[in-house]
Amino acid sequence: MAGLRERPIHSAEPVHSAEPIHSAEPIHSAKNEDRIGKFRLVREIGRGAMGVVYEAFQDDLQRCVALKVIAPGVLDARPNAQEAFETEARLAASVRHPGVVSVHEVGFADGRAYLAMEFVEGDSLGAASAPMDPRELARITLEIARAVSALHEGGIVHRDLKPDNVLMDRDGRARVTDFGLAFLHGESGVEVAGTPGFMAPEQLRAGFGPVGEGSDVYALGAVMHSLMTGQHPNAAKRVIDVVIATVERDLPVVLPAAGVPAELSAICRRCLERRVEDRYASAAAVADDLERWLRGDAPEATPPGRLRQAQSFFRRRRMLAGRVLALFAFGMLSLLNYAILGVMEAGYFFRVIAVLGLLVMASVLLDWMNRRGSFLRQTPYVWPLLDCVGLTWVLHVGDGLDSSLIVLYPMLIVMTGSWLDRSVVFVTMALAMLAYASGIALGTSEVAGIEQHLAVMTTLLVTALLMGMQVERTRALREYASSRW
Repeated sequence: MAGLRERPIHSAEPVHSAEPIHSAEPIHSAKNEDRIGKFRLVREIGRGAMGVVYEAFQDDLQRCVALKVIAPGVLDARPNAQEAFETEARLAASVRHPGVVSVHEVGFADGRAYLAMEFVEGDSLGAASAPMDPRELARITLEIARAVSALHEGGIVHRDLKPDNVLMDRDGRARVTDFGLAFLHGESGVEVAGTPGFMAPEQLRAGFGPVGEGSDVYALGAVMHSLMTGQHPNAAKRVIDVVIATVERDLPVVLPAAGVPAELSAICRRCLERRVEDRYASAAAVADDLERWLRGDAPEATPPGRLRQAQSFFRRRRMLAGRVLALFAFGMLSLLNYAILGVMEAGYFFRVIAVLGLLVMASVLLDWMNRRGSFLRQTPYVWPLLDCVGLTWVLHVGDGLDSSLIVLYPMLIVMTGSWLDRSVVFVTMALAMLAYASGIALGTSEVAGIEQHLAVMTTLLVTALLMGMQVERTRALREYASSRW
């Protein structure tokens, strides 16, 4: 399937240990060792963090199985690995549902632990083509939602629902598998684990609430999104950027899924709400809404209202929204001074409004170019340049350096920290100093003396130094997290 695929993370143990196993010692291969106990290995069909999954033939019962074999030394080397393996077997075996791959037995042979599961002949949903026909997409998601609902009825939270963990059998039915990260609802001390892109915000940050059934509802939406668009929500080049976007950023009100009906998009969007209380109450509720849509009835999920759309816009486009709101507030203040207090001349008022309008249009254009990738490297420098020019012009035609608006210069430096580029911070500082120096050269102050000028310049320098330090710390943490995940 097109799009970004992420590997699972398990942060309760060293994060690098969650890497897929590729050791120098060969793990069981159907070519160099074709038996494990009573199972004859046929071929490798999957590989994960704890071991390898084979198609195998069970001699005593004469049946084909999927045999998950734990890699040598994993149970001894990884903290709680034995417990996690036994938990997976116990949870998977406790559910009987047509949409859940059943577990036959768990055991040890030839010094290796194994899990024998029902063999599903077919590819994973991760191999499906995307975008998918909307009705087929809805049907498959409905089957997954019913299977997940059965897990929840048994008190089980899957926690790693994704296309690669959904198998499509020969009849085209979806079958949920891989319970390596599953746990019983209500268990305490559950570590951060899952696959970035399909993990709900509460799986990444405790402030969103406990991990539970709502986390699987989010994952259902993420699976729908990947089938609609070919990539999971918040796709990015680095895992840490996926994680940050999941926690901090709302998805667009209208998902970028060409040809998908608005009602189906709304169902997906509701699953992907950042806060648990805004999602569907259960996987069964998701399935019910999909059934309504497939019958031709209106689903309960509807596109967000105007207020919610505005909130979503501000959360997703914070840099643009912050500037537009600041310019709007300054425009309202100017209108108050002109129309009500009468302390601003008409000519000056209209010049200020014209500059503010130009700055708004420039900000919108730069934001659009930045999102498209046009002039991506230049945007962080052009934006503060326009801000400094606009602010300086307003000061020069108004009260000059005697205006309280000079406090906006250090604020511009702070705002550029969001680009996480120290050079942008110091370029903005240089622009602000140059702009302020131009006011001194033009004599736009009747009150300020050398002490104020030195204080302002020192403030700009110290602000830039502090912001530069914070930017470097943040970048270092992001790089570290990216290397570990």
